[in-house]
Amino acid sequence: MPSLDLEHCTMLLGLSPQEKERIISLAETRLYQPGEHLIEENHPHGQLFLILKGEVQVKATTGDQREEVLLVLGPGQVVGEIELLDNGPPPATVEATQPTRVLAFPGRALLDFCAAHPHIGYRLMRNLAESIGFKIRYHNLSLR
Repeated sequence: MPSLDLEHCTMLLGLSPQEKERIISLAETRLYQPGEHLIEENHPHGQLFLILKGEVQVKATTGDQREEVLLVLGPGQVVGEIELLDNGPPPATVEATQPTRVLAFPGRALLDFCAAHPHIGYRLMRNLAESIGFKIRYHNLSLR
């Protein structure tokens, strides 16, 4: 089991310890070094990442082809949820800024699990929607 206290992971809020273990069993642990990309903008990857340790920055290309850092995320937060939920290409690049350990969930396996276990799937999808909402609000406030 990962060393992160899973009680504080946004993706797993409201789930029992047994439900959390079932979801985590779908993932594999990966390590990314500074500068490595977990996700590349507009390049589908089909995975969801739960950050266990380290830090990533979410960057997008602007209209004048500059990369802009949208936000920085750390332990307990997720990336890749937009592609998972809308089945479109990733809208941003996610890059490790320090050694970063994640749980990588295959998107298809996660969606199949949610369909087979609707109670858990509902809570998980609600948590992911709240994560997206947080990121949109944060970005909108940064524009003011």
